[in-house]
Formats: sequence, C-alpha cells, structure tokens
Amino acid sequence: MDWTSLTQLRWEELSLTQPLWLWILALLPLLMLVQRFSLVDLSRVQQFFSFLIRGLIIACLALAMSGLSSRSYSQRMGVVVAVDVSPSVPDASLKRSQEYIDKLWKSRKGKDELRVISFASSSRLLKTKEGKPPVLKRHPKEQASNLQGAIRHAYGLFSSGVLKRMVVVSDGRETKGSVLEEASRAKSRGVRVYSRAIKGPYPAEVLIQNLILPETIRLRAPFMMVVEVFSTYAAKKIPLTVYKDGFVFAFKRVDLKKGLQKFRFRVQIDEAGLTTFQVYIKPKKDRFKGNNVYIKAIPILGEPRILYLEGNPSQSHYLTRALQKQKFRVDVRSSYGIPTSIRDLERYDMVVISDVPAYRMSRSQMRLFETYVRDLGGGLIMVGGENSFGPGGYFQTRMEKILPVRFETEKKKETPSLALVMIIDKSGSMSGNRISLAREAAKVTVRMLGANDKVGVVAFDSRPRKVVPLQSSSNKSQIISDVSRIPASGGTSIAPALEMAYRMLSGARAKIKHVILLSDGQDSRRGIYEIVQAMNGEGITVSSIAVGSGSDRSLLKSIAEMGGGRSYYTEDPYNIPKIFTKETSKVSRSSFVEEPFRPRVSRYTQAIKGINFSSAPYLLGYVSTKAKPRSQVVLSTEYGEPLLVSWRYGLGKVTAFTSDVKNRWSVQWLSWSGFGQFWSQVMRDAMRQGPSRLFRVKAKIVEGQGKIVVDAVGPTGQFMNYMDGKATILDPRLKRIKTTLRQTGPGFYEGTFPAVRHGSYLVKASFSRSGKPVGIGQASASYAYPAEWLSASPNLERLRSIAEAGGGKLDPSMKLLWHRTPKERLLTHQPLWPYLVLLALILFVFDLFLRRVRLFGRAAYISS
Repeated sequence: MDWTSLTQLRWEELSLTQPLWLWILALLPLLMLVQRFSLVDLSRVQQFFSFLIRGLIIACLALAMSGLSSRSYSQRMGVVVAVDVSPSVPDASLKRSQEYIDKLWKSRKGKDELRVISFASSSRLLKTKEGKPPVLKRHPKEQASNLQGAIRHAYGLFSSGVLKRMVVVSDGRETKGSVLEEASRAKSRGVRVYSRAIKGPYPAEVLIQNLILPETIRLRAPFMMVVEVFSTYAAKKIPLTVYKDGFVFAFKRVDLKKGLQKFRFRVQIDEAGLTTFQVYIKPKKDRFKGNNVYIKAIPILGEPRILYLEGNPSQSHYLTRALQKQKFRVDVRSSYGIPTSIRDLERYDMVVISDVPAYRMSRSQMRLFETYVRDLGGGLIMVGGENSFGPGGYFQTRMEKILPVRFETEKKKETPSLALVMIIDKSGSMSGNRISLAREAAKVTVRMLGANDKVGVVAFDSRPRKVVPLQSSSNKSQIISDVSRIPASGGTSIAPALEMAYRMLSGARAKIKHVILLSDGQDSRRGIYEIVQAMNGEGITVSSIAVGSGSDRSLLKSIAEMGGGRSYYTEDPYNIPKIFTKETSKVSRSSFVEEPFRPRVSRYTQAIKGINFSSAPYLLGYVSTKAKPRSQVVLSTEYGEPLLVSWRYGLGKVTAFTSDVKNRWSVQWLSWSGFGQFWSQVMRDAMRQGPSRLFRVKAKIVEGQGKIVVDAVGPTGQFMNYMDGKATILDPRLKRIKTTLRQTGPGFYEGTFPAVRHGSYLVKASFSRSGKPVGIGQASASYAYPAEWLSASPNLERLRSIAEAGGGKLDPSMKLLWHRTPKERLLTHQPLWPYLVLLALILFVFDLFLRRVRLFGRAAYISS
C-alpha cells in the first residue's frame, strides 16, 4: 500500500483481526498517574506533550498487535500454465505450446500475473529474463508425465489476493499420480483448472502393447501366444518376430491397420524352466524404437533337469549314464559353458560342478550361482577332484561362502614341508588392479600355508627386491604387511628375480621347493633357461602365470615346462588370486588324501536311505575339507573329515561330495550296483523341490510399482489363512528385492515392490506357518518400456475430465481465461502494522528529544 492509498482510507475500510490486544490501552491511566508524580525537571506544557506522545506510542503498538488492516476488493488475476514436456509430446507440438505461452504472455493486463511451469516426472518453474516470456525445455532422462505433481506445484506460485486460474497443457497421457483427484482438490482450494490439448500432427507410430500368454503352460503342449500391436497408420508385410531365450521362435509378416490389432501364434515349448519371450516388430515408419520390443518371462514346469559342469568332459559319461538310467535329464557342459545369465541357469533344478577350476569362473558367474540357490531355490553340488574345492582355487571366494565346507585340512597325517617363493612382476604395466590383485593373491597364499611351511616374496621390475626373506609362514601378519607395500613401477627383467629366488631356496630345508612366477610383460631369454635348469637340478620346480595379451606367453610357458611346473594364462586380472591358491594347493598336496577308505555314516537321511555302505567298495581318495558349523555331515572319512555334507542356503540346498565321480578315486564305485541309486537319491534330496502346495501367483507393474497377488487355496478348496508370506524379486539386473505378503482377504495375499528398471522381473513367493513351509509360487512381470512410449495421440477424454473436475473448460480462449465477472472479486486485508510500528519508532525518538531538551519555560515546581 502506497502513501496516497493510506491517506485515502475510510473508517469503514478498517478492521481488527485480533481485537483482544486492545487491552494494552488500559496502560494509559497508569501512564497518567506516573506522569502526575514524576520528578522530571520540565515545564508542565512539555510534560503534557511527552505524555501525549507516549500515549500515542502505546496506542500504535496496541493497534499493531490487534491486527489493524484495511479491507478492499480485488479482481487481480493470477494464472499458472503447466506445460507437458514429457517424451510423449512431439517436438512440433512443443513448439506450438511455446507459441501459446508467448501469446498468453502478451495478453496480460494491468497487474495480472502469469507464471509458467514445465513438467514430466517432476515440475519446474520457468524463469523470465528482461520481461520476456519463459522458454520451454525438455526434462532430460525423465520418462513419465506427472500431471498431479504439476498442479500441486502451482499452489505455491499464486500471490495473495488474486483470482486463481490454472491451465494444464498436455496430451492427457498421465503415467504417474492421479490428476483427477488433484484437480478436484484444486477447485476446493479456489483454483479454477482449465485444460488445453497438445494437438498434432503426431508422428507415425507402431508399438507392441502387450504379449498375452496362458497362466499355465504345459511342457510340449500347444498353446496360443497373442501379440497386441497398435499402429497409427496402415502398412503391409511388416516383420513380426518372436524370440525364445535369444533364439528365433516364431516369425510372420503382418498387415497393419490403423488402431489395435491382435496377432496369434500357435506354439509349444519343449524345455522346462524359466523361459523368456521377446517380441520384436520392425515397422517402416516409427517414432519410438524402444516400444517395438516387448519382453515377458514365464516359468515352464516339467521333468527335473540337471546341469553337469565337468572340467574334463571326456569323463562325464560315468555320472551322466548313471543319472539317465534313473530317469534324469542331464545336460553336460565343459568349463567354457558355465551359464552367464540367470535365465540360462534357472531352467535347471540342480547344478553339479566337477573339476572346474575357479579361474574358469568369473565373479559374476559365482554371484549367479549364489542367486540361483539363495533366491530361486536351486540345488548345487560340488564334487571333488584335482580342480575342486581348495585345490581348484576356490579358497576365500564366493563359492566357498556358498558351500557347506571350509577349505581347511584336518586330516590326521603328516604332509611334506614346503618352501615357496613367489616372484611378482611390479613393473609399470602392473599398475592399478593388476598389482593390487597380485598382492591379494600373495596374501591368500600365505594364509593357506601351514605352520611348518616357509615362504618368501620377490618383487621385480628392472631389478629384483627381496620383499619377504624366506621364513616360516607362521609369521603371517608381518608377511602380509610387507606384501601390502609392493608398488608398481619400472621395466621387466625376469632373470635376476629367478636368480634371487634360486639363492633363497637352494639352502632351504624342505621336501618340496617351488617357485610361482607372475608377469604381464616381455623380456629377453638371456640367462633364464640356464637358471631354471639349475633350479630343476636341485629339485626346485617353477610354475608361471601370464597376465594379459601383452605378456610373453611363449617364454613363461617354456619356463614352466623346463621347471617341471604348470603354466597359466588369464586375460582377467581378477583370476590371479584363484590361480595362486590353485597352484599352492597342487604343489603342497596338503588338500589331497589318496588312500583307500570306506565311507562311514554320520547321519541317516533320505539321501542315503536303503544303501548299505558296509559292503560298498573303497574310494581311493578325496579332497580334505572342514564342515561348517550349521552343516549336516552325512558321510565321513576314516579321519573324521566330511565326505558328503549339505546345508540349506536361502531357499535352496548346497551339497559337497569331496571324492570324485570318475575313474581316479571312484573307479571301484563305478561298477558298484549302488552307484546309480546313491547319486539318484543325493540329487533328489538336493535339487529344487517346493513344498506340497503350489499357489497361484500374479504380478504386474504399473507406474514403476510392482504388485504381487497370491490366491492361496488348499488341496480341498479351502482358503489358506494366517500364513507368513514373503516374496523375493529379481530385477532385470539380478538385484534382489524382498517384500512381505500381507493377507488382505480369505486366502488372499498382496505385496508391492519398486520397479524402476525396464525388463522382466522374476517373483518367488513362499509361505510358512509356525516356521514350517506350507506352499510356494512364482510369477513374472514385464516392464518392457516406459508408459510414455504408449502415447500416439492426445487423450481428449482425460483432458475434458480434468477441466470438469477443476471447474474449468477444455481448450479455453485467452479472452475466457483472463475474463472476470463483476461478482468475481476477492476481499483482501492489507495489514497496517508496519506503518504503525514505524510511527511508534518516530514518536519514541521525539519523546527522547522532549525528555532531554527544555523547550517551554521553567521547571514545573518553580512555576508553582
């Protein structure tokens, strides 16, 4: 309020919002009494003016506290325009929206306000520069339309004392929130909501809207697959392809019509397990390429399948034939065929790993096995052999975490003493992950060695350096500390490092003397072969590890062959620790027990029911391990070490059999009549098998939120109530999500989970009562692409509903938007307390002046 308006105020325009504060005026008589008996040395006239000013100060403060304000009526308009800039809006339409904003900006009158916000997943207030209209911009990486959020944002943008109007400029394709609910709420808050359709022309668009599959698909039974395709134009002979687990499954050329069509494929599935279907259409004209693909996964139930991973495939027939005679379906793969995706692994009920070295298995593949057992309830068996358990390099890996045994020896026999020297290349090319993993490999090796073993470490670049002198490995903490300080710098010179290791071992007292040489570089052969021959002459063996394509594989292989050791090559530096542990186990032989023994029964379970082990043939060896605390040892050796041991790991079961299934240690068992029965029962005990009841589970994803619905019905049709329900969800990146399923009705359970990544989600539901399993179920949900990509034209019905709910109109003219009737006015209260406080301060200063300066005559007591 300016000074002119203030001077033109009338009494009828004033009001008090908190009149109770007027009691402050009661202080005026007290002020008069104080003034009457005051001893101030001023004239009566000056004292009177002082009293008058103080009274005015009290009156100003009383009126300010009482909320003195002026009342007036205003027809000032405030308009907020929310413009949709989500991906569903074409670029040409966005330009038209900008033109609309520019015209609306110019049509403002007087003190009317106009603010513009843009929205997609979020909403943003657009700033103006130099009085020019704001410029619309896309919201990068936002793949949704949140109209409700835009309206909520507008509430805080209106100034007080204005008539509130809002225009939602959109295609009406809401993918997040509830705009109708918010439009109705806006109307109740005095905001009139209009809507304006973003009109075309919309680009040509073809999209796959859905893939419909039967809820239950039986193995080798024909079924109908329905693909729903929406197109904005007609076209002929458009390729439509269906892939199953990455391979072409069905194909046809289709004629498209404008609108929604359904195309049917009659197909059948010949393999059980989780099957992923991917439908792809390749139109001639299209806007969004991402909505031409639709992915859906569904479990196919069938006969049990076993994946047999054998490091020596030529000897896989022993176990394979025995299991096939017991009616198992067995797929044999070498160590190069280890699954790399959960889709490949999930189709199997059991995985057998035999003689596969750890360096053949990446960290991500080990995580896959953990997910397969823990979250999908799969069965896993590791069988002993030269490349299994500790000797296979699995020491301190994720696989050791999964297995029910630790790779520590507890056998009651002496093992040969070992003197081991590790030669580590620390040249500049080893910087980064390579040197850190080489240090870690050396540390793991030190931890593996026994108290009677000796260890030394040599690091080399252009010159060798004795990092750890040859000493007892019992001093592990100091040795590990010294190894941790090996840097990476310099060139590569192998011969001096071999010479230093030779001198360290030549005088050592140990039955086994061994060198492990690690390098990733090139070097001349001068002097190397002579040193290795001298070492070999004194019983010192040498193994080599070549890292990366830049290493001299030929030289390192020759060193290993001449030194009587083994040569390794890896492209992945993360395999270095696995190779070190494997090589250490091999050279020490401390993990192998190669003596005939007959298994001893430690616990009777279903796995060995009906088998007489007292008459079973001898096994000729096994890998020494130690059972973990919560595991169940079923069979043991004469030293009390585990032979057959298992435990539950998450939803699945993991078993370890420390002897082999080939003609090295089990040669007598292969001709034993109980061999097939034994392995059949072990497999059935460990493989994936749910409780007696399989519940019906459905899952779907809407607006980034997954919903799980379970219909739990018992065998006689009764509702299964009061159960504890849990669900484990694997997203497209195999990230595990857990949620609780709560009962919402008789035999009805529901749960939700966040779904932010596009792809297929696998849902596993399990139910228990008093800790005992009752039933399970599984389903899959597809989040093929953002809902924004489903848009091909504006949703006029939704836009009309928004306007009706908000008390406005669809596509209002600018004249209507700014129009106000005489009755449309707002009573406003302009607070006057700032002026009253300012006046009180001025009067206070003047009062100080009157009390300090004599203005009128003599003192009051003299004049009297």
